[in-house]
Amino acid sequence: MPLIALEELGLYGRRVFDNVERGNGTTLKLGTRHIKSACLVRGFAAVIGRKAVYKGLDTLLTYRQSFTGFWTMWKSNGTISF
Repeated sequence: MPLIALEELGLYGRRVFDNVERGNGTTLKLGTRHIKSACLVRGFAAVIGRKAVYKGLDTLLTYRQSFTGFWTMWKSNGTISF
């Protein structure tokens, strides 16, 4: 699952909103890290100090709904445009 650091996203967002003229039409390139669910569970459990369990939502989505976000990100090479 791809994750983006919220601190990084916040800094980019602030820069764009503080400089609207310069930021208009800018493509923001954010670094993503793809992790496995087991890594997410271990990290979450380490932070909260309790047992954690990962329950995927894939069973609640149709095939099309499940892969729309993935294909969109893959097509854009992991970049977000505003």
